Order: sequence, then C-alpha cells, then structure tokens
Amino acid sequence: MLRIAYASGSFGFRYSRFASVALAAALFGCPRPALGVATTVLACGTTPATSYDIIRNGVPIATGASTALGTMAFAMDVSTGTLVAIAPIGDLAPPAPPLFASLETSDPGCATASWLQSGDPTVIGYVVGYGRQSVADGETTNYENTMEVGATGSTDVCFLAQGRHYFAVRAKNIGGLLSVYSAERSVDIIIVSVLITRFDARADNDGVHLSWRVEADEIVRGYRVYRSAAGDIQRVVNDRLLSSNATSFVDASAQPGVSYTYVLAAVKDDGEEARSIPIVVTTTPLSFNLEPNVPNPFNPTTRIGFTLPEAERAILRVYDVRGARVATVLDSRMRAGRHDVEWTGVDDAGTPVASGTYFYRLAAGKKTVSRKMVLVK
Repeated sequence: MLRIAYASGSFGFRYSRFASVALAAALFGCPRPALGVATTVLACGTTPATSYDIIRNGVPIATGASTALGTMAFAMDVSTGTLVAIAPIGDLAPPAPPLFASLETSDPGCATASWLQSGDPTVIGYVVGYGRQSVADGETTNYENTMEVGATGSTDVCFLAQGRHYFAVRAKNIGGLLSVYSAERSVDIIIVSVLITRFDARADNDGVHLSWRVEADEIVRGYRVYRSAAGDIQRVVNDRLLSSNATSFVDASAQPGVSYTYVLAAVKDDGEEARSIPIVVTTTPLSFNLEPNVPNPFNPTTRIGFTLPEAERAILRVYDVRGARVATVLDSRMRAGRHDVEWTGVDDAGTPVASGTYFYRLAAGKKTVSRKMVLVK
C-alpha cells in the first residue's frame, strides 16, 4: 500500500519500506504536489500496470491504474491534513486490531466501550462483539452479538441482562476485511429492581426542598425521608409514608444554619427499602429582619412579619408621626425563626385610631428597626 500524507505543507509516502520525500523524488523524478483546492497527485514506486483503490481520509473515492513505469496520477482536492492512500484492488490485508481503552457501566443495563481509532486510512469503521461467554478464555470462538458502529471511538450497548459480559472490538477496512479481536474486556451488569436515579436538596426560607426520580421494575408503596445532623442519630422526617407518586418533599422542620444529611428510601411492596446515596445541604442562617406590613395601606387590619436569629424577648410597638406610642402589638419571648403578628388598628385602650401615617418598631436584644405604614378609612 502506498500512503501519501499532506501535513504542514509537505508530504511523505510509504510503500513496503519507509522512504523520504527527497528520496522518492530522486529515484522516480516525482515532483511534490501543490496544496490547494484541487491538484494532481503523482504517486511513484507502485507496482507497474496494477489497478488501485484511491482513498482520501479513509473514504474510497475512485480507482486508477499505474503505468508500466510504476507511476500513477490522479486529480484530487487536497489541503493541509489530507491523508491519501492507494491500495491494490482486491489485495488489501486485514487491518491491525484497535487498542481497547475502557469498558464501563453507564445507565442501568448499559455499558460504554471505548477504543483508540486506527491511523490506517483504509479503516472505515469498527465492529463490537459482545456476549456472555469469553473468546479469550476459549469458552467460544465468536461472540454471540456483533454491532457495526462506523468510524467512531466509542459506543453504548444497552439492554444487557444481569451478569458478566465480555467485549472485544475489530477494525474494518474498505475491502470489508476485519482485524482479529482486540484484547478482551469484561463488565458486570447489576440490574436493580428499584433504582433512585436522582436525589437533590435545596435550602430555602421555608425549609429544605427535596426532589427525586426513581426507576422501578416492581411496585413502590411510598417513600421515607431520613435526616441527620452532626451528633444526631438518623431519623424519619415525614410522619406518614409519602405517596408512591411523590417526587418531592419540603422539610419545614429544618433549623437555620445547620448542615443536614438526607437519605431517600423507596419502600417496596414487600416492605424492603431501596435507599439513595446520602446528600448534604446547609440551611441559611437567620438574620434579624422586620418585613413591610401587608397590606399597606390597610383598613383596619394588617399583618407584620419579622425574623429573629435566636430566641429572645421581642417588643413590637406602633407610634404616630409625633413619636407618641399608640399600641404595643407584641411583648413576649419568642423562639428563633420567622413570626407573624396582626395589628387591628386600635390603641392600647382598644379604641380605633384615626386614618394617617404610623410607624412600627421592633426591638429584640440590642437591635431595633422600624418601618412606616398607612391607615386609610
């Protein structure tokens, strides 16, 4: 086979033995072809009066015949990086086998095979063989399944039964000839009847939001959510078994500023659990905050929300525009977290106040904050 390779503005060839471009030109008087959109390629040192397949970048494009002097010329579009090969028609040898790089499980019941693609320009694709018996160990001479995958370096094989499967790869050239098998690799396929394929957690103001996706070959009765924190034992968060159709859950009992570890358990029909891998999420720490009242303006009732970072005494009072105290809405020790209180538009004596602008102020510990509200009647 004669190979002509164009790269970085030069070319070389191989015919039985390696030779340099300069030597080829000296022996056969062949000029270097010019690189361009279209050029005439002149090949020297071929077998005289022989028919050849002309191949560009691994794809047969034409046939031609050498002269009595062992040269042949053909027109071809070439550019930097073009790989040209000629081979006697019907005289191709089988290609070398590819190097089998890896074999790994992917999706359930699937395996991904990867190999190094051949540098032989006559190789046009690969054939993957696989089965439950080993060719390398002499259990069989050929694999029970074959799959032609074209000019690629990897492929996925799915719908594999549970157990061990053996794989090998062969190269295929333009003459349809196959290489011998590559080195053999094996993979163990484990089919799980209930598989939690996704389990995510996200901390928000109202708690930790959990979501999941499950693939099941048998009945799932429902789900349990397990939670643990540093130094705590793992416990079930949901009081009742979540529905078999559930795909999410909000853990509203999660405390702020804590790192939790969650595990999802799918409860099968026989009571056995299929568990997810643990995931860790840290909730947002609380900060002192007084929210705008809702609605505003209001008549005569409005709600006021606030957040305490820790348990302490909280005092919420309403003042008029002169700074005189109108009403004490709240004066009590409160737990850490968010709270809502209601003001009905009356003063400390229970008398409805007049329309106008008022200020409400929250004091907790050494912190105070105030906001404005408007009563419209």
